[in-house]
Amino acid sequence: MHRKLLQLTGMAMLMAAVAVGGVGVGSVAADEGGKKSTQPTIAEVVAEDEEFSTLLTALEAADLVEVFEDPKAKYTVFAPTNDAFAEIPEADLQALLDDPEALSEVLTYHVVEGKIPSKKLDPEQSVETLQGGEIQIEVGDDGATITDGQGREATIVVTDVKAKNGVIHVIDLVLLPAADGDA
Repeated sequence: MHRKLLQLTGMAMLMAAVAVGGVGVGSVAADEGGKKSTQPTIAEVVAEDEEFSTLLTALEAADLVEVFEDPKAKYTVFAPTNDAFAEIPEADLQALLDDPEALSEVLTYHVVEGKIPSKKLDPEQSVETLQGGEIQIEVGDDGATITDGQGREATIVVTDVKAKNGVIHVIDLVLLPAADGDA
């Protein structure tokens, strides 16, 4: 059941990233017949935006791409950019990419079940992630931040990238759950 939940969470994250204005492709594209197609999935958003190429590599390594392709799932994804992944020392990132189970834990820590647009974020709230840990979200006049399980703070730099299966909020840091033994 945990694996299925992780798969569903990942799918929504990818869909949301594609649809936000200014990030990736537009929310509606024309097909070959000139008819408008529906919004892309989270997976399609991530795959089509170069700023998410490292995230795409990570989703593929963790075998989570299919989860974010499900158009019926609803997720909120806090999607780190390539620059966010670049902050991780290269050896540490490679070790994470080589460990699909640990990578899945980190990636699903960026996903919340349900679609939460920025206008529905409370000024202060604790949210449970698909991974099972919690993140703290604070919204103020200067924007929104997320504090991860290790006390590190990410800034939401782009909000409300719409996808068929959720919404993506772009962040400037890879979130990490609390280390084993941390409260």
